[in-house]
Parts: sequence; C-alpha cells; structure tokens
Amino acid sequence: MELTDIKGIGSTRLKALNDAGIYTAFDILKLFPYKYYDFSDVGKYKYDLETPTLLQAKAIEEPKNVYFKGLNYCIAKFLDLNTNIKFNAVWYNQPYIKNVLKVDENYFIYGKTNNKKQFVVQFFSAENKVKSTIFPVYKSLNGIGQVMLKNIISEVLYNQTINSELDNIINLNDKSDIYFSLKEAYFNVHFPKDIQQLEKSKERISLEDMVALIAAEEEVVASNKVYKDFEYSSGIDLSDYKKNLPFALTNCQQNALKEIANDMQSKNPMNRLLLGDVGSGKTAVALGACYYAYKNNHQSLIMAPTEILATQHYLSAKNIFKNLNLEVALLTSSTTTNERKNILKRLVDKEIDILIGTHSLISEKVEFADLTLAITDEQHRFGVQERAMVGNKGNREIDQLIMSATPIPRSFYLMLFGGLKTSELNERPAGSPKISTHILSQGKEMEMWKYLANELKENTKCFVVVPRVEESESDNKLNSTESVLKVIQKYISPEKISVIHGKMDKKKQRIVMDEFKNGSKNILIATTVIEVGIDVPSADTIVIYDADRFGLATLHQLRGRVGRNGKEAHCYLVTNATNENSVKRLQVLKNNLNGIKIAEEDLKLRGSGTIYGTKQHGVGEVFSNFTFTTELYNQAKSLYNLLENDIKNHYKEIAKAKFKEIFKKIVLN
Repeated sequence: MELTDIKGIGSTRLKALNDAGIYTAFDILKLFPYKYYDFSDVGKYKYDLETPTLLQAKAIEEPKNVYFKGLNYCIAKFLDLNTNIKFNAVWYNQPYIKNVLKVDENYFIYGKTNNKKQFVVQFFSAENKVKSTIFPVYKSLNGIGQVMLKNIISEVLYNQTINSELDNIINLNDKSDIYFSLKEAYFNVHFPKDIQQLEKSKERISLEDMVALIAAEEEVVASNKVYKDFEYSSGIDLSDYKKNLPFALTNCQQNALKEIANDMQSKNPMNRLLLGDVGSGKTAVALGACYYAYKNNHQSLIMAPTEILATQHYLSAKNIFKNLNLEVALLTSSTTTNERKNILKRLVDKEIDILIGTHSLISEKVEFADLTLAITDEQHRFGVQERAMVGNKGNREIDQLIMSATPIPRSFYLMLFGGLKTSELNERPAGSPKISTHILSQGKEMEMWKYLANELKENTKCFVVVPRVEESESDNKLNSTESVLKVIQKYISPEKISVIHGKMDKKKQRIVMDEFKNGSKNILIATTVIEVGIDVPSADTIVIYDADRFGLATLHQLRGRVGRNGKEAHCYLVTNATNENSVKRLQVLKNNLNGIKIAEEDLKLRGSGTIYGTKQHGVGEVFSNFTFTTELYNQAKSLYNLLENDIKNHYKEIAKAKFKEIFKKIVLN
C-alpha cells in the first residue's frame, strides 16, 4: 500500500508526511500519539494552581473574546457536572473557540485553574464525539490535523498487511508476557480501549523494533571487526594500586576492574560503558584501568567536561599514585603557555603516563608516544564526534572507557545498539547520600527560605542553582543569580552568600569555591558550573530554580552535590511548570534516586532522540517511540536467539537498508 493510495493524501499532504520522515504506509503507524486522555478518570472543579484536571462540564453561556495587552482570550461559562459549581473557562490566543463551543452541550475539558480561579483549557472535546474512554492526541504535521491523521492511520490499519515472524514464537515460547500480534498491537496503540492493553501493545511493537536492531547490530559488528596493534600482559597484579586507595573497593568495583582488564587483554578494542550513580566510585575504577595501562608501559588519558572536574580527577590521581612512580599531568584552558609546551613535549617523549584534561585534549597539537586507553567522564556532556576525536588520539585502534552517572536516553541507544558493553556500579559505598526531594511552586519557596534561615548552621552549606546569570527585563521570574541573590538576602546575611558562574574567569571560580568549601560562606548561588566535580561534604541542601528547564540527567547530577557525607540531605525543585510532561519528569526525579530508573522513565516521557545526531530527545524519528526497559531488551535478545537462521537473515535484510549506515557511524566509536 502506497501513501498515495490513501484517501485524502495529495501532493501537499504527501510532502508534509515526507518532511516528517514518513515515506510508507507502515511508517505512519509509527507516528504514535504523544499523549492520551483517559475520559474514565473525570475529576472535580477546584481551585488548584498546580494539578491539571479532566472535567466533564456543560457550556451554559455564549463564549466571548476579550482582548487585553495585545493578547486574545476566549472566555466561556461552564457548569461542572460533578459538583454543580459554575466557573469560567479560558483559552489563550484561540479566538476560533467562540465559533466552536455550543451552549447546553457537554464537554470534556482538561487544564488547571489560574490565580483568578479561571480554568485554563489545554484540551477539550465534545462529549458526543468521544467514542472511547481513552482519547489519543497526535502532533499535527504541517497542516495535517488530528482528524485527518486518525483517518489515514485507520485506513492503513484496515488495509495494510501486517505480519511478524515473532507472532508465533511469542505465543509458543514462554519468553514474553506480551501476547498481542503485531497488528493487534498497532490497533491498541492508535485506538486504545484499555490502558493496560495500550502499554503492553507499545512493548510488543518495541520488541519487534529491538529484534530488527539486534539483527542490524550483529550484521554491522561482524563486518567491522578490527584488531589492536598492541598487547597487554594477562594477570597483571593490581594489588599495589588497591593498597594506595584511601578506601576498600566494593564488590562491584572489583568486578568492573576485572571486566575492564579482560577487555584490555582482548585483541579487539575495548568499548565499555562504566555506569554508576554519583558517589558510586567510578573514578577509582577508571584510575585502576590507567594503572593497568601503565604497568604494561602504555599511556592513557581522561577527558572531563569541566575544569573543576578535571582538576578533581588530577588531584585524586596524584594522591593515589604518589607512591607508585606514575607521572600524571593536567591540561586545561587555564594551563599556561610554557606549561602546555612542556606537557606536549613530555607526552611525545613518553615521560607522562596519564594525561587528564578537558576539551583541550582534542587539540591536534596534543600527541602521544603510545596512547592505548582513552577515558571519557560524564559522557553525556560530550557529543559522539568529540568522543571519536579522543579515540583517534593514538592514531590507532585503542581501548575506550566511557563513564556516566545518569545515562540520558541516547546513551541507552549507544549502550544497547551501539556495541557498548556495560559495567554497572550498583553497590553503594558506605556513607551513600540520603536525599529527600521536594517540588515547590515558585512563590512558595519564600516559606522555604524562612525555614532554611534557621536550619543553616556554621558547619552546613547550601547550593542554589539558577539557569542564568543576569535578570531579564521582560521576565520577572526568579531564575538568575542576580534576582535570587536579592531574595535570599532578605532572610540570610549577605556575608554568608557567594556567587559563581561561567562568566567568571577560572581563577575567580577557584577562589569562590574554596571560600565556600573551607570558609564561612553558607550559601553558594551558581549556574550549572557546579553540576560535576564539586565535592563539599558539609553541603546538605540544594535549591534549584526553574527546575523544569533542566534535563533529568543534569538535575540528578546537581542533586548528587549534597549529602556526600552520608547524612540526611534535601533537594528543593522550584518550578513554574504547567506542562503536564514537565511535571511528570520532576515527579520521576522526586520518586527515584537510581540513575538507571530515572533514565528509563525519561526515555518514556521524552523519546529517544536521534540515534547518531546531536538531538537528545523528541518525537519525529520513526524509531523514537520505544517503550524501553532493559528487561524488554533482554526479551528481544532471547526471542532473536530462538529464530531460525533464515528468519534472522530476513530481519537483517529488513534492518540493513535503514540502519547499516547509522551503525557504521557509532559502532566502535
């Protein structure tokens, strides 16, 4: 079935579909609804500035358009059918509503009240047009609206042949609890009758896609096998390294070191992800890998996203290796010209064993005599190209170790479908943070500051994070270092407050940080320069303004700045968010301290992002609608292994054309 065979698709709509990456009738089934409304879960009208509600209400007066300060408001009087309360509903900049609403007709309306007790409508539908209790909502594509999209999808579902080699295997083998055929699954996603069926159907479709991707990965990895031109000795003793650590390694750290050593001994380059939450001990494992390279007379590098973190790694390495005769150097943008020249010469002369730095390491002038190991820390802060440039530093195929505290959704793609092996540090060391997370609407945080003013003692510290440095004349929100400083000074003495941000020179940043960490300052107002590499054990509180503007990976990292001494700590997320997904994302952070779980939930809410580009989230790519868990991926692996070879080849052929070039770009990079 061709797209042009579908009723209503002419040249204009065909172009709109093609622009969205939809070229076949099957592709359009991948255009999942971006959200659903459950009309079985109707609430009651109440004054609530925070919680969106679905109401069943009757229009009781003719709507009218009101113009105020250049904006248009459509206002209509409604009667809540559950409480008999009368209220005004308002639509912003949608004057056409006046011609759509009909008096005495019942509607489902979704939204929340504003400070005038008006119900701000985000979505509405006439009750008599709702054919199912679950109503899917699609993103419009260049003029193709909801009704047209649903008609197109319906025609495809009823006329397109949709078969799967997995249908019989899923039913005959106890390898999955998903019993829908692929065609049933697509019907349930686009025309759902039951939430549970909907979720299971998404998993069934994801299972199909995962099997195809596993087939493509197997094909590409097999055809791109490369070998190292250097060797490591087997059985190198790391006991000297462990003795110099100021703590005992956990069992999972020991296991990770063994897995890394085995990879380094392999003839093929290591391509491993070291995954662990803030404070789980990734640095100790990474430095152990560097020591292993040193014992084999090779060089290694560690690249960090910020100078603060790079410096912290450098100081840790110098302390651990002080009795082991290793030469460690630090290279950042703050390194003086003479120091840089000296470091570059010593690298080529093989007088430096471990080089630690920031993006400065990517420079073409940085050359090694015998680089065999590249480690990238906080990998979500770097693009694929930057990591590839580091991997090419040795002018040979080298071992690569990537570290991450919270993998963003694209990292899951790379881990599962990009040839990355994984070591997970899931055993928390002694003294792990005990952090409570709170969500506050902006305005209510004033009570928080009154409370904190009494709680902050001489030996405790508080981070305050804002998204920008300067106030905006057009925005009266508290979201800059300047505006927040004015507020905090009302409750806490200015002598106790410091400010740090990226516009300061590096020397000034170091002075401010040292003053906060070791001096009398109790509060540090900062931008995200403190996201990684900041270790202030006495910090037990962090306040994040406009929290909904940050990604979950960043928020999780920021939260990890407190409670590092093992005592109870608090994280306050201050937000003006009204978007339903933004609120859900903050709830995910509030309810989880586990980075893996946060990333999985973030993937469900935001989409995967492009596989090999720089976009980290979004809808629009055909395979951006995965319902993803590692358990589901393992099911796909098991099902793939049960397939006959000719069926595996069938999946490879399906996947090869679409994914081979993609995987060539990311496998082993």
